[in-house]
Amino acid sequence: MTPAFLNKFLSLFHGRKDPETEKKKILKSLAKEFAGNKFSRFYKPKSGLVEPGLGAFFHEMYKTLSYVPTALQNAAQSDILREIIVESFLDAKYLDARQRLNADYVAQQVQTLSIAEVSALLQEDLDLLSSAFEGSLIADVDECYNQILALVQMASFDFFFFLKKFDPNLVEQNFNYQPQFHPVRGAVLSEQLRDFLEMSHAVDTDADWKSILRVLKVCKNGMDVVVSGQWNRLLSQLREIRKSGILELMIRHIDHDPDWQLKPKKIEEHIARAYLENRRAEARNAITGCLNAQKNARLYELAGAIFDDPDIKGIRYYTDEYHELYTEKNFEGFIYIKALNYLKIFLFDIFKKDILPLCELLLIRGQWSSVEQSLKMSNSYHELLDICDRLSKFDDSLSEEGTNGAQLHAAITRADRSKIQARIVARTLRFVNGQALDLINTSAQALIVIGQILKNAYEDYPRDFHEYILNWEDLEPMAEVPVLRRVVNTYKRIYNFIQLMHSLTRQTIKPGLAEEATAS
Repeated sequence: MTPAFLNKFLSLFHGRKDPETEKKKILKSLAKEFAGNKFSRFYKPKSGLVEPGLGAFFHEMYKTLSYVPTALQNAAQSDILREIIVESFLDAKYLDARQRLNADYVAQQVQTLSIAEVSALLQEDLDLLSSAFEGSLIADVDECYNQILALVQMASFDFFFFLKKFDPNLVEQNFNYQPQFHPVRGAVLSEQLRDFLEMSHAVDTDADWKSILRVLKVCKNGMDVVVSGQWNRLLSQLREIRKSGILELMIRHIDHDPDWQLKPKKIEEHIARAYLENRRAEARNAITGCLNAQKNARLYELAGAIFDDPDIKGIRYYTDEYHELYTEKNFEGFIYIKALNYLKIFLFDIFKKDILPLCELLLIRGQWSSVEQSLKMSNSYHELLDICDRLSKFDDSLSEEGTNGAQLHAAITRADRSKIQARIVARTLRFVNGQALDLINTSAQALIVIGQILKNAYEDYPRDFHEYILNWEDLEPMAEVPVLRRVVNTYKRIYNFIQLMHSLTRQTIKPGLAEEATAS
């Protein structure tokens, strides 16, 4: 006795309904539903055959949507498409405001206005543009975009593979060929029918397709992605077919699965708010870029006032080239490249050649009214000489044979695979950058002391009673260039150099120097 027969036999005594019997009853009921369906010509439940009428409907879709996959193959990744969609919903005054939120406009305006004034103008434009994104605009924009993606999703269905089962002689993309469709067993088409329903159901047949197609035409430089007349006819057919439920009914009957339910591939992207945020970021970046350009111009001007060649290279290993080895693997890299490079050039080319001889002249030949002031200059002078040696050793330590360089080079090659090596790289870079900043700050403090003493001595020179150097008259014959002029020029260079270091490191090296000093 088979288990199926046994279950039926026992159900007679226990009043239980046999699941298979119930399923057959439901399928018979489903078969009866086809008789009254408007699209019953698509399927014959008795034979289980899908009729040529469904093939003709899919062939019409194939023709209508044939250009969509090519025209919109990157729609989901296209920033241009998203911008065109949003801006198609904006009035002229909002589009005008949007056009001013860019770097070119900022660069033009700062020729006659301050950065603060230009920022205020951009904020006004941002506020105006933001006011457009009120009411239903955000929902309308997002719906338009989602319907375009839905169109792409439906068009990506493999119509040719599906239709080849109705007519094996069908040629891909050859719409001059008149297909000869034949009935096909439903079981052969069931899986693809499910896919089609899931992919196509996101298309809203009642959406504002006139506006949507107009947006797509703009995006494709005047070319129709789909011909509006054909698309409208297809939408009308699709609307009626959905209303009839014929395709769902076919799948349930073909698969003997009366409980099957459609699970559409929903599309819920949001581009309107993202567009507005991108415009805010664009405006911020435009201002920031202009500020950075002005800052870099100021830095270059400062460097030009100090060095004969502002582009000169002094450091060999604490450089941009080595810095990129670490940043390309998401490490901090070297932070104070420009500042340290300028420091080395200043110490070796200016301090040793120009400032050092002046300090020696004043300390050795000068008669100081205060031992304390001469001692301050002497200590700073020797400290800077010591830093020259430390700076050279620091740079050499970053070579591949140097202590820090060897450790960094060994660890960076394995940092991708080893957290321990990655920590070594990060820790060593922090240590190296800390050393660099210490060299910069210590040098700056020593130079500030020398600069302040030179400033005070210069201001003391015209007085009858000198409080710093008593014998200016004796010093003049000892120098080829007048000593007083050398003092002034040296002070100016030190002053500019401290400003340069402050700007490059964003460190408040000493608050008082800029305020106290005058570049006289």
